[in-house]
Parts: sequence; C-alpha cells; structure tokens
Amino acid sequence: MTDGLRQLNDHIWIFPHDPDETRVQPTVGMVLTKTQTILIDSGHSPRHARRALSLLRDIGAPTITHVIYTHHHWDHTFGGMMWGNAAFVAHEQCRELMRAQYSSKPWSSMYIQEEIRVNPTRKNSLRAMDRAIDDWRNFRLALPTITFAKELDIYLDGLTLEMRHVGGQHAPDSITIRVRESRVMFIGDCYYGNEGGNDVEMVKALLDEDVDLYIEGHSDPRTRVDMAALMTQTPST
Repeated sequence: MTDGLRQLNDHIWIFPHDPDETRVQPTVGMVLTKTQTILIDSGHSPRHARRALSLLRDIGAPTITHVIYTHHHWDHTFGGMMWGNAAFVAHEQCRELMRAQYSSKPWSSMYIQEEIRVNPTRKNSLRAMDRAIDDWRNFRLALPTITFAKELDIYLDGLTLEMRHVGGQHAPDSITIRVRESRVMFIGDCYYGNEGGNDVEMVKALLDEDVDLYIEGHSDPRTRVDMAALMTQTPST
C-alpha cells in the first residue's frame, strides 16, 4: 500500500496507485500552483480521498479548487464527496455515465452481492468497490459541475491545463490533461484495451503529443520511451 506523496517537479505531485491490483486504487494526480491545488481524479473512495487530503495538508498545499475526472469509472470518481466546494470538471459524457451507472443504484453491500450473482464477470471490481467504501449509508457521488465536448483549457497562476477528449476502448468519456509548461500529461486509463491488451492507436496518438512524462491510473509515470514500449506490452490492470 502506498503511504505518501511523490513530487515529480515544481508543480506536479502524485499520490501513487496501490500496486496491489485487487484494491483497484489508482493514482491521484495533483497540480500545485501558488494559490490553488488541482486534483486529477478524486480517489476511489472517501477513505482514499481523506488520506490524500491529509497528505496535502502535511505539505501545506493550497486550497483544492478543481477536481478533474479522467473518466467516469468508480475507482476514479467515488472519492469526490470529500473534496468540498471544488469545481468538478469532466467530459460531458462523464456526467451522463455517472448518472446512468451509479446515481440510480441503491448501493449497499447487499446490493453488490446481488450484482455479483447476476453479473459474475464483474465480481472482482464489485468486491473491490465494496471493500473501498466503508459506509454506504453516507456515500454520495460528486457529479461534474463543468463539462466540455471536445477541449477545455484552464489557466491558473501561470500554468495551462489543456483538457482533450480522446475516448478510446476503455471508456468513451476518457480525457487527457496536459500541463503545458511542465510537459506532463495525465492520461487516466485511456490506452487500456478491451481484452487485456493495449489500444495501440491510442498509444500512437499519445506519443504524438509534446510531452516528456505520462501519468496514468494504475502504473508508475512513464517516459516517452516507456510509452513507446507499450506498443507490444499488456497493461498492468
């Protein structure tokens, strides 16, 4: 289990993914400016988010003003309720998918057990979800409050966050977030393929970007060389 934050450069930090794949606990990205903190994904649960918040306080991080969802999947969005009055940013499909797949469900441990019975292929993910949420009674979703169709740029204290809709096999609402001045791109899970391999066309598109470091959901940050190697590799999750 990961215990602390990792600083990648002057502005970019991460709370790294848990290497135990059964926990389905992804990386939380953090962009720190002089006056604001922007999160990339919210954590997979309120407990995960509380730990990230405690670590941010330990380093004296500025107020969290934005949470950007890379896509709608629960492990990237179920910590959202802990981030207070932040603006939640995502692709327009993300809000609709969260509503359709999560908002309408009567979440509880009993409901999850029934879902596993009906959909046994989802067993591992559903069990991980139930382990992650320690109190379903008080759980609530934090839906996106700012959405976009193709692209959206945010300018904060001299940094430019360029959000682009890329879709892909993993999730139709996947976006990337490039921090232009840092030459870093957050890519969520966008290049993961449908059947355990990589979405090669997506990897090619990511390599076309003017980026030195790629931060994804369930592996360590990757250099351009590391990304190129993915053309023939299977992702970690």
